[in-house]
Amino acid sequence: MSTTTLITGLAARSFRPDVILLDLGLPDIGGDQLARQLRFEPGLERMRIIAISGRSDDAVRRRAEAAGCEAVLAKPIEPAKLEQLLSGVARPARGAQARP
Repeated sequence: MSTTTLITGLAARSFRPDVILLDLGLPDIGGDQLARQLRFEPGLERMRIIAISGRSDDAVRRRAEAAGCEAVLAKPIEPAKLEQLLSGVARPARGAQARP
């Protein structure tokens, strides 16, 4: 695991964001692998993960969804699509209960 991936994981653990935009094409670890790791981190189970990829074919979407990503946005990201996804940030992620 590279320093970049380690820092990303540590930042998510300490910051505990409601949503994360995760590039699937990370240089040292697949974004889908990182998504799976984040899903098992205590306190991050409800974090929403939106994947970003240079490809948007069905195989990429299936891989991202299997890793726990709720959506895949193709690069370059269309601001309207991102805004639409983020407009629901206050709602809990799939299968999660609302935060107190």
